[in-house]
Amino acid sequence: MEEIYISLGSNIGDRNAHLQQAIKLLQSDPNLQIKQISAIYESSAWGLEDQAAFYNCNLSVAWNDTSSQLLDLLLDIEHSMQRKRLIKWGPRNIDIDLLYFGDEQLNTQRLILPHPHIKDRKFILMPMVEIAPDFRCPRWQLTQRELLHKCNDQGEVKKVLGVGN
Repeated sequence: MEEIYISLGSNIGDRNAHLQQAIKLLQSDPNLQIKQISAIYESSAWGLEDQAAFYNCNLSVAWNDTSSQLLDLLLDIEHSMQRKRLIKWGPRNIDIDLLYFGDEQLNTQRLILPHPHIKDRKFILMPMVEIAPDFRCPRWQLTQRELLHKCNDQGEVKKVLGVGN
C-alpha cells in the first residue's frame, strides 16, 4: 500500500477547530482511512509573511484510488469549508495539501508530487519527522529527518497541541 501524506493548515479564526473539521470531513469519506495524525504545530507564515501564524499538522492516510481523485477530495473539502483563494500564500481558514503519494512523481499543471516546497518548509517537515522520520522522498532521495536537517527555513515552528486536542 502507498505511503500517502497530507498537510493541513489554518491561520484564520479558530485554527484548531478548522483543522479538526477538515480531519472529520476526511474521516467521513469511505475511500480514505486516517492512519496517523501529527501534533499541531504553530508556525510563522511562509511566502507571504505579513499575516497571522498558522496551525499545521500532517496526516498519514490510506486511499483506495488515484492521486488525482484524492486531490479532488481535498479540494472538495476546502470548498465545503468555504476556503477563499484570494492571494497566493495569503490567509486562509483551511489549506489541504497532498505532500506524498507513495513514490509517485508527477508534474502537471494540476498536481505536482511530491509537493515541490516540502524541503523548504519546516512547518511541513517537523510534523513529517514526527509521523514518518524515515520516509524517503522519491524526488530528493532523502528521509524526512534528513530533509529537515538540510532545511534553510528560518521561520519559527513550535508544537502547540497533541493529537486530538
